[in-house]
Amino acid sequence: MVSGYKGIADVRLAAEGGELSGVCGWTWDSLKATWTGALDAGDAIVVLQTVPQAIGELPKIPLAISMAKTDDAKRLIQAGIHDVADMTYSYVLPPGTVTDRADTLRKAFAENDEGS
Repeated sequence: MVSGYKGIADVRLAAEGGELSGVCGWTWDSLKATWTGALDAGDAIVVLQTVPQAIGELPKIPLAISMAKTDDAKRLIQAGIHDVADMTYSYVLPPGTVTDRADTLRKAFAENDEGS
């Protein structure tokens, strides 16, 4: 694991220059948009999908969950990869936001969660 890169462009350049042997964490749409040439040339190869359902453009690339050997492993992939938004994404408002606006947003999120 290598950290310290300022963004996706730096990571891509490091991989293209041989500094990194692989990368993870990009969505397929982002990867297609930023690394088209390398994908088309076969210089970048997708080896695993971490989505719940195979992406139509990647029908032969295995899903992480299909490689799980136990029910516990499948549950970990489900919770830690597929459902990651439930655990990691925060919504932040800028300083000085009026309290009733924040309360309105909290209420909207709570009502949406109850409906799912």
